[in-house]
Amino acid sequence: MSCLQIIKIIVEIGFYVVGISVAIWGFHSWRRQLRGKTEYGVARAVLTGAYRFRDAMRQTQAPFMSGAERSGYERKDDETDKQAEVASQHYAYSKRFESVIQKQQKLYGAMIDAEALFGKDAREAIESLFKVGRLLGFAIEIYFKALYQKENTSTDFFRKQFNIIYGTGALDNSSLPSGYVDDGGFSNKFNEALEYIEAYFKKYVENRNYFKNTIDKINKPIQKIIFASRKQIQRIKSRICP
Repeated sequence: MSCLQIIKIIVEIGFYVVGISVAIWGFHSWRRQLRGKTEYGVARAVLTGAYRFRDAMRQTQAPFMSGAERSGYERKDDETDKQAEVASQHYAYSKRFESVIQKQQKLYGAMIDAEALFGKDAREAIESLFKVGRLLGFAIEIYFKALYQKENTSTDFFRKQFNIIYGTGALDNSSLPSGYVDDGGFSNKFNEALEYIEAYFKKYVENRNYFKNTIDKINKPIQKIIFASRKQIQRIKSRICP
């Protein structure tokens, strides 16, 4: 076997080794890239859903209510004017809250994906927002029913429900009477739940250079492998064919 043939075999073996190494590295890098893309998509869906849920909550709490919102209520024959007024408000706020339920249902799907990908902590972060949302629904039901039945709604308990419904608990005004803006911690719980979701999922969305970094991670090791292989082939060549 001539020196040229030996060199040819060595070169072919070298390229096979390089090719296999590149293929293995590329496969692992592709898997990392695919997972990163999946994480980005799921995290973005959670954040988008959480913000839509937040907006639906705020729209439900909006103090201004048009007559059109209450027009769908059908007054009962035995109701007083006051009861009819309360009942129509109850109807309107309940219709508003339906938007919150719809946004929760959509976010629920993203929560299942997040739990499958990130684990139980991701689910708990989203459920904390749902729990606060249910407090608003509870407040709407119990406050207007009590008002309709002419119960005493001036107690601290019902004042808190009032503040939850109308969003007055989010006010920061020390000049207001004591208890006027007390919503039992509703506003703080809601903000904390939303901030927790942002802290958990935003890191997967804000890494806009993810794909570029992945490509760089693939290219650099490949270049090192090729360079090292060429040097090794040159050493073998110099020894066999001095």
